[in-house]
Amino acid sequence: MAEAPVLDGGLSEPVPLAAQLVARLLEFNQWPSRMLHPARAQAVWTEQELAQQGRSASLDRVLHLRASRRLLAQLGSDAMPVTQLNAPALPLALIASDLQLLLVRRVGLMALGKLLSSLIARAQVVQAREDLGRESMDWAIAHALQWPESGWLHPVLQLQQGWTAKADLLGSAVLARSWQQAPAPLRRRADWSLAPQACELVLPETITEVQARTLCLSQLAEMEPAWLLLFPPQSTH
Repeated sequence: MAEAPVLDGGLSEPVPLAAQLVARLLEFNQWPSRMLHPARAQAVWTEQELAQQGRSASLDRVLHLRASRRLLAQLGSDAMPVTQLNAPALPLALIASDLQLLLVRRVGLMALGKLLSSLIARAQVVQAREDLGRESMDWAIAHALQWPESGWLHPVLQLQQGWTAKADLLGSAVLARSWQQAPAPLRRRADWSLAPQACELVLPETITEVQARTLCLSQLAEMEPAWLLLFPPQSTH
């Protein structure tokens, strides 16, 4: 029998993908504090709890248990667990934080590609190339999305300094759009994994949830194709 595919996912040793899926679904439903974006930490953790983190595994478990209970209480009736693997965008909502960062960076670069290709002033080109790196900038331009004109990008350009930060914010906003109309128990938990700015950023209505989800899934399929094989086809298209 063939061995189950494995994915590193930032763990000390590779773990079979099926086991990672079970673990991630459990965390998603019952331990949301473990998937919380760092920018949301101060709104969830007390200063004392933040100071106590990392002292021991048993203490960390207690701290996460408390924080997760507080988060789930915020959900109210939406705290019911997500159990259907065919739920919209679930493969995106469950990816590990390190893979999520790579995904949003990639999507953000694609969304910025058209704007990057239009830079004319030498100083702007040099600045963008120094920030992103020549390889990433060339890739972004080569894979530029043909989405609406760049006027809707102005909030991103104003909110973040540096092209890498702009790409991360924009990619995160597209990822948030990918599950925008998913059932509330999924959507609200998934939003916690992103910075508040990303969930609040207003994308044009012409960028639909389906477009955003299709884009993110296509990029994830190139990065970690085995992960998507664990989900029903309905959730990966």
